[in-house]
Amino acid sequence: MLITLRDMLNYRYLPVVLAILASLLTVPSLWAGLSNDDLMHRQLLLDSATTLTTALRELFTFIEPDTTVQFMDQGVLPWWTLDEARISFFRPVTALTHWLDYQLWPDSFVLMHAQSVVWYGGVGALVALFYRRFFGPVWVAGLAALLFVVDDSHVTPVTWLANRNALLAVFFGLLALLAHDRWRRGGWPVTCR
Repeated sequence: MLITLRDMLNYRYLPVVLAILASLLTVPSLWAGLSNDDLMHRQLLLDSATTLTTALRELFTFIEPDTTVQFMDQGVLPWWTLDEARISFFRPVTALTHWLDYQLWPDSFVLMHAQSVVWYGGVGALVALFYRRFFGPVWVAGLAALLFVVDDSHVTPVTWLANRNALLAVFFGLLALLAHDRWRRGGWPVTCR
């Protein structure tokens, strides 16, 4: 019996296969170490005064009014930057994952990257489920999911720890869309009490 590509793309457990493939393709990122914002995160998270609340509030704060003038003097910011400028992103779930990294294995960058690899595997599985839900033929959805998983532009969020927020946003965004669709099609009754 000859198995065709179409049969493989129709495979019932393709989301699991793609999760494994996504993880395997990004395994080399385990040895990437730290870069850019990862170094600032490390400094903040290794500070003994940093609590979970501080990490949630400050991990993705890049410019504050008290540092703006200093950054303008150093050439980091242009001279015309407003003195009261503040650049801060609200990413509590991502900050929590980084805080956990430094609580559980502060000196193991391999394990920190492994967490990102696992998140990408989850994204690969959810993309396959999402495409199956909304695309016509199952094999077309399988092909689209396969192309998503092997796309090299997804390496950056896996390799760069500070960009893990992109993986989490896609993961939970797809999860929310799948849950919403299932609810709208009548698969999940919602009760409010």
